[in-house]
Amino acid sequence: LVLQGVGGISFKLDKQYWERCDHADYDLIARLNDEINRLRNKPCCPLIEPKRPVPDLFASYMTPVKEEIKKREISGEAYVIFQVGKSELRQDLGDNVSELAKGTKSIDFVKEEPDVDVDGIYITGYASPEGAEASNIRLSEGRSKALKDYVRILYRFDENLFAVRSNGENWDGLVKALEKANLTEQEKLDITDIITMTSNVNTRKSRLKSYKGGRPYQHLLRDIYPSLRRTDYKIEFTVPQFTVERGKQLINTKPQMLSQYEMFQIANSYPKGSAEFTRALETAVTFYPNDPVANINAAAAALQRNELERAASYLEKFKSDPKAFNNLAILYALQGKEQEANMYFKLAIENGDTKAAENMEIMNGFQGKLDKYNEEMEQYLQMLEQVQQDEE
Repeated sequence: LVLQGVGGISFKLDKQYWERCDHADYDLIARLNDEINRLRNKPCCPLIEPKRPVPDLFASYMTPVKEEIKKREISGEAYVIFQVGKSELRQDLGDNVSELAKGTKSIDFVKEEPDVDVDGIYITGYASPEGAEASNIRLSEGRSKALKDYVRILYRFDENLFAVRSNGENWDGLVKALEKANLTEQEKLDITDIITMTSNVNTRKSRLKSYKGGRPYQHLLRDIYPSLRRTDYKIEFTVPQFTVERGKQLINTKPQMLSQYEMFQIANSYPKGSAEFTRALETAVTFYPNDPVANINAAAAALQRNELERAASYLEKFKSDPKAFNNLAILYALQGKEQEANMYFKLAIENGDTKAAENMEIMNGFQGKLDKYNEEMEQYLQMLEQVQQDEE
């Protein structure tokens, strides 16, 4: 093929160099151009949200009042089975071995610590309300004494340590047990009314037996009454003062033998903020849940770890307690609630809290950092909005 140009120049194109060209995909090209333009408009670096600065404030820790005489008690229930109409204690009946072990385990817990003094053992027996009331009271007393003799001989306790009594027929236990009984709601209400509204015990028992032909009463006899024949026990004892080293062992095995003061001393034997330090303070608040000092100290440890929800849970009940004001102010400051923080810092200062005065000065100097953060945050939000609009 020869092409003649206007100027007289000839081009000779050999046929073998020609190839077919397909039509371009203009939709694909358009999409690629859009993506290129989007990437060109995207910031060169990923947007990073500014981090709110955290003031370094002084949380309040309080030394608990020392417990000079440490009185403690352990209580429980035992469901020891006796033969009908008898008060002889037999270990071969039912689950008596494990039921008796409940009480002995509690006594062992106390006696394992050599300097603990057992002050008293209180045993109270209950009878189920079938049969004659006078007979049930005698059986309950006899069975409580049998349990007392078992414990006294096993541990060689002095007779004077024991106080035994019978509470007779366990009507209160029956009313409570009805909540989970396999009866209709109406039957539970009717039986409760019979028990609470019939003052004469014999009449009450007669009405229970005859109610709905005796079917509900058979259920009571079979499934409810055995659990009413129980014996409650309580062991009162006095615990000595422990050294910090001994306390470190007991806080993991028998923390209830330690006073809150001893737990605080144990905590302070570790570096502040360490896992051991925190664990000792949280153990204190576990065993003294309503004590303001225990909660304030646990909250202080949580604030130092920036665990704000945990700190709030400790301080919630003590918003009107001046001892908690400084830690409450710190909590609000870390939550970004400056007004509440300033209010509680001022309240704490008015109550003579020197740490709160120091914290107030820190917060005043911290305002510059906070203003800078707010500016950076505003810029960040504007850029984020622009990026989102571009992507749309």
